[in-house]
Amino acid sequence: MTIELRLLDGVSYAGEPLAGARSADLLAALVLHRSGVSDARLLDEVWADHPPTSSKVLQVQVSRVRAQCGPEVVQRYDGGYRLGLPDDAVDLWVLETLAERARSALAEGDPRAALAAADGADDLLCGIASVAGDGPLTDVRRRGLALGPALARTHALALGRAGRDAEAVGLLARVHERDPDDAEVLVTLLRSEASAVGAGVHWPGTTPTGATSPTGWESIPSPRCSACTASYSPPTTRSAAACATTPTTCSVGPTTWPGCGRWSGAAG
Repeated sequence: MTIELRLLDGVSYAGEPLAGARSADLLAALVLHRSGVSDARLLDEVWADHPPTSSKVLQVQVSRVRAQCGPEVVQRYDGGYRLGLPDDAVDLWVLETLAERARSALAEGDPRAALAAADGADDLLCGIASVAGDGPLTDVRRRGLALGPALARTHALALGRAGRDAEAVGLLARVHERDPDDAEVLVTLLRSEASAVGAGVHWPGTTPTGATSPTGWESIPSPRCSACTASYSPPTTRSAAACATTPTTCSVGPTTWPGCGRWSGAAG
């Protein structure tokens, strides 16, 4: 897979920067309308600030883009134009394909394939440049960013189902915070938390002074809770875990504490 046209993290073709804001917006408009777009609509979208009255301006701009990218990149089509590039040659299209591939693989029970696709999508998503202003180029980047929440959910669930619990917990917690009613995410978060604690993984945090842990044990804050408790069921073996049934508000220390009375052995 070779991405030729990049609009998410800059504007370039075949590794070479493309000059001109109008050229960038013209290419972005064609990316947004994959099957083709009419002359009239291109004029409205690319010159939204001051649409020209003649299509001659559009023809000149198309010639400039073709001079930079090659004549085959912008094709005349049914009273308008379209990109003459395959699906894997445009970064936004690749991002959308990878995000859908990750979602489908997870739904089909293949978390490792889902992770491979999600990792590739994340690489593109994390490189998105500024979305300030208006116009087709900004719209391309916003469309890419809009995939972020669903992609994060897929990535988090795939990590949990692949048994990579220590990596999954933080991402699952963030997804759960965005949508507390997502039962599938919550169940996976609880399972990954339990597995990670059982393996001796400790989440960052300090014990509030109002909660006293048994000697040799330390508090393991749970990302899904926003209260703490001084009561707990002391674990009897190293790396065991127990959670108090009724978390209470901290009387000292942080006013919001992400623990829920979960404890894990720090020493034998």
